[in-house]
Amino acid sequence: MEFGAGGVSGTPRQRRGWGPRQAMNYFNYFTEIEEHFQRARGAQIYLSPLDWALIEAWKEAGIPLEAACEGIDQAFAKFASGKRRDRARPRSLAYCASAVLQAAEAARDAAEGGRTPAGAAVSPAEPGWERQRIMAGLARARRSLAAAELPPLARAVAAEVEAALDRLLTAWAAADAPAVTDAAAGSASASGAGQGNVATAAAAGDLPTGEDLAALDRWLTALDERLLAALQLAAPAETLAAVRAGFERELAPHRRNLRTEQLAMVEKQFLHKRLLEHYRLPRFSLFYLS
Repeated sequence: MEFGAGGVSGTPRQRRGWGPRQAMNYFNYFTEIEEHFQRARGAQIYLSPLDWALIEAWKEAGIPLEAACEGIDQAFAKFASGKRRDRARPRSLAYCASAVLQAAEAARDAAEGGRTPAGAAVSPAEPGWERQRIMAGLARARRSLAAAELPPLARAVAAEVEAALDRLLTAWAAADAPAVTDAAAGSASASGAGQGNVATAAAAGDLPTGEDLAALDRWLTALDERLLAALQLAAPAETLAAVRAGFERELAPHRRNLRTEQLAMVEKQFLHKRLLEHYRLPRFSLFYLS
């Protein structure tokens, strides 16, 4: 578990057998969209930094995973129905941007009409989301953050983020220790005691317990946003200018496929991604946990 980076017939629900509670893992948003785009295109193709920034913009805008996949399908269906069959199949996810927004708007309208789109909450009991595995991923990310060479202003904020992660990991480790001891002794109440200890230890420092993954992700995302804001303020002007120039180059062929409201969001996410890559920094949100 690490912290990060021919058409198909039928609807996503028909192809994947979604039920009222079974849907694509909410926290696999990025990889699910990447794989869905590859299947729709009919070829293994790597997404560009612009494509990843677009996915993050969709995530930030609250576009459901199902709507993103539905929009990709609709975009490729439209492409397949076109008269110019000699056109090369789209290589960028930006081609699907308008269709994804339309699918998201349709899903929102359906929800407002009383029909809730299928979705699935991720339970800590599901494989891959055990607290111990999340702790291991956060510990690796914390070490990467500590080793990064950052401008002074960003380093000060990074130290605050490191301290917050240390408090969380310490509280969780302390809470788990009695549960492990009880389990070894064969105590029937070990599980309940462990959960209570986690809640007590975390609440004492106003920290997420890990039992509510959505609350944990909000807390981690707040750390992400604080660090990114500091990076944007502290990075040299020439670094920011180079990143924006790269964005304009990658955006040029796809600008017409993006709505005005999307452009600012995509540029923001592109800038964040490039700054993180430049300083070799991890992301902490569970969306980047794989």
